[in-house]
Amino acid sequence: MKSLPAIFLLTLLTISMLPMYFVTADEVVVAADLSHGESDKYLDWIMGNITWVKWKVITDGFTPDTLSDVDVLLIGQPNVALSPSEMDALTSWFAQGDKVVWVAADSDYGSGPGVQDIANSILEALGSRLRVDLASVEDPVQNAGGRSYRVVANVDPDEPFKGVLDKGVTKPVLYHGPGILAYVKDDGTWASLAQEAPEGIYRVVRTSSNGVIVENNPPAAKAHTAGDQGSFVLLAFEFIKVGNNKVNMVIASSESPYGDYEPTWSSQYYDKELDGPQFVTNMINFATNFKGYYKLLSMYMEASGEAQQLSDRVSQLESQVSDLQSQVSSLTNDKNQLQSQVEDLQNQVAKLEEEKNMNLYMGIGVGFVIGIIIGLAITMLTKKK
Repeated sequence: MKSLPAIFLLTLLTISMLPMYFVTADEVVVAADLSHGESDKYLDWIMGNITWVKWKVITDGFTPDTLSDVDVLLIGQPNVALSPSEMDALTSWFAQGDKVVWVAADSDYGSGPGVQDIANSILEALGSRLRVDLASVEDPVQNAGGRSYRVVANVDPDEPFKGVLDKGVTKPVLYHGPGILAYVKDDGTWASLAQEAPEGIYRVVRTSSNGVIVENNPPAAKAHTAGDQGSFVLLAFEFIKVGNNKVNMVIASSESPYGDYEPTWSSQYYDKELDGPQFVTNMINFATNFKGYYKLLSMYMEASGEAQQLSDRVSQLESQVSDLQSQVSSLTNDKNQLQSQVEDLQNQVAKLEEEKNMNLYMGIGVGFVIGIIIGLAITMLTKKK
């Protein structure tokens, strides 16, 4: 685009500055679930470092009471399925709007397929299109300790969230034995997020370009094939509208910030220095401020649309100018051709005029000579008489 509305630039500036301002402890409650077989590894570290929110640990399941004051819910690699009543409590709470759920899963190694199924059942119940595909991803190049399943991933957010979710992140983050994310299309089939994401879904964490899809246990993946190579998505989020005035956010990740074999919070693993604490902090801060980000995103999208319309209009006018220039050029050529024809005709007229004058002069001369001859003849005849 050749130009953008001022509101577009202001939106980007505001988005880049938002992480500097944290909510106060009484404004938001972040709950970590430990009631579905999750481990609490690194959870104390997380709660001890992220102090601008009110933390809550759920150990006795999801009920209207345990969820009543929660704004952000972390479900880190659940091994026990939710009961029907728990699922009802979760979806009823979520339907209130202005809620965030972070669902973390696992690879398909060992007991991983069960975790994947539970995570996907939660994602589906929440109305998210995000899914954990039924496979694993490894990286034979960018890993910890030389083991390809210890994936060292890149924090590489989609626009316009660069500079927000990766703020202060200069090193990669750990995804120990991760699964891989996909999404459900309108026709019900699953598709990879590797190349593009549908509207409303934003990718955040990816493997290096050396990622490889691996199948450890059945069933087979729905959006990827064993042996596929490339940069694959390990964490993404989706905004989900609730009615006319509210919005929810779902975060899906193929490994967990806490409770994993070695969670994403990790700051070093084997030979790799990591920015796990900074990244998880960014994600929690983003989740607690997501409504403001969503409003800014709406402004961003509106400004982008206006800018695109302006760009399209400019392109249309440029095309019209180009057409007019072509017409002017064609008319100029026609004029030059006509002018050349006029000059040729004028030359022909001048030549004819010259020939006419020459013929006139010759006619007068001949008449004069004939007159003299006739006069002489008359004179001679007169003398003879």
